[in-house]
Amino acid sequence: MSFFSKLLERIVSHRLIAHRRGNDLYMPLQSAYWLSCSTKTASLHMHDSVIQSMDERKGVISLLIDLSTAFDTIDHTILLNTLSNVISVKDCYLSWFAAYLQQHRKYMVLIVGEQSKPHKLTCGVTQGSVLGPLLFTISIPLTHDGMAYYLYADDTQLFQEFSLRLPSAK
Repeated sequence: MSFFSKLLERIVSHRLIAHRRGNDLYMPLQSAYWLSCSTKTASLHMHDSVIQSMDERKGVISLLIDLSTAFDTIDHTILLNTLSNVISVKDCYLSWFAAYLQQHRKYMVLIVGEQSKPHKLTCGVTQGSVLGPLLFTISIPLTHDGMAYYLYADDTQLFQEFSLRLPSAK
């Protein structure tokens, strides 16, 4: 990517982050790509929740998920709908994101020496881009259906506490 492309992406990224923060549209438990947050932030959230559950004499089940090639799986249509309907990106800005997602990204298939025609990619963001990680976090659903979670980019920690039936001390 050229210097100017990365500069433009950084400007768009800062504006999109400011818009999300100003409209309470960010995921507070997503520790990636926010100032003053890191992998330690997600780990500390999880640790604190486990200790609190133990103090309340509750059990904990945790599932750690690392999504393989997560940035390649972002569906452009779903992402653009989320940008429009949830984040309120409209008009020429939404058109810019649509063009950004499809910027000369094509694939071909080679089978037994025969190469297919180029086809446009309808999913994924450019690896190593400035906007890619931010667009990935936007593509993650904002609901959690009663289960606690902590996120760092494509690493997810699901967390569910439950009541323990311990024998009473005599």
